[in-house]
Amino acid sequence: MKKQTLCSLLTFGSLVVTGCVGTPTMPFEDVLTTAPLFRTLEKQVVEQELDEAGTTSLSKSAQQELNRFAKSQKVDKRIQLEIEKGNSFFDKGDFDTAIACFGHAIRLDPNNVEAYYLRGIAHGELGDTANETADFGTVIRLDNNHAEAFNRLGVAYANQGSVEIAITNFSEAIRINPDFVEAYNNRAVAFANHGAIEKTLTDLSEAIRINPDNANAYFNRAIIYNNIQEFDKAVTDFTETIRANPDHARAYMSRADIFASQGKNKKAIADYTIAIELKPKWAEVYYNRGLAFKAHGQQDEAVKDFSKAIELNPKETETKPVSFRATTASPE
Repeated sequence: MKKQTLCSLLTFGSLVVTGCVGTPTMPFEDVLTTAPLFRTLEKQVVEQELDEAGTTSLSKSAQQELNRFAKSQKVDKRIQLEIEKGNSFFDKGDFDTAIACFGHAIRLDPNNVEAYYLRGIAHGELGDTANETADFGTVIRLDNNHAEAFNRLGVAYANQGSVEIAITNFSEAIRINPDFVEAYNNRAVAFANHGAIEKTLTDLSEAIRINPDNANAYFNRAIIYNNIQEFDKAVTDFTETIRANPDHARAYMSRADIFASQGKNKKAIADYTIAIELKPKWAEVYYNRGLAFKAHGQQDEAVKDFSKAIELNPKETETKPVSFRATTASPE
């Protein structure tokens, strides 16, 4: 599964009694705590020795305890298998099947935090916000220090327009993990949607302080600087975005837009051209480069770009502004 941290389940080694033949009255709990009387073995060896030992070698309670232990090991492995299958289907984009696999894991272990968390992510990919928030809510109920779940729950609420609830969840994620860069970035975007520009800049600057190579934080801060007409700072942050992620097509286009507005058409054309190389079917950047060519007196090139923009998107007559949402910004 990509772009998130997964908490792997731990499987303990199997235990088998090897020296208690002839001592059937010894409490099984005592046997397990007496080091010379057990060793670590594979599950199939446990089952083999159980068959060989039989009821004549172990007390009934010991047999029952070993059977329960072997069964629990089998269940743990089945849970892990279902989670691994879910991750595999998720990576292939088959979110419905991934959800089914994570659901199987949850049926085997109704308190499995990892399965709920991963299923919540898959629900989010399908736009099923009701089940997404329900699963992340369950994660938090089972583990109230799960910073990643608070962060993703915040994103889910933000994308539903519940900005204040989103901010509360992002803040909780940051309280649990003060170095959680994505949570700072997402809370900053929520603050921006709430009109709290100073808080937005503070959070983005903190994200950059924690990770100076975070392209998303630089890009979002550049957008804010652009919106408040601090264009030199915006250009600097778009440049830092490109340094951190040379394939960030929107950073090239956004920097080019500023250059074009300042009459620096040659620089604008250069940035638009790189954006086109990174995203050759992006109608908007062809249109904007056409405007830069026109302003630079290159009419033939302008006509070619306008024609290409219409070819790629015949229904679009004007450019769209960058939308600001509470998900992590990604290169386009």
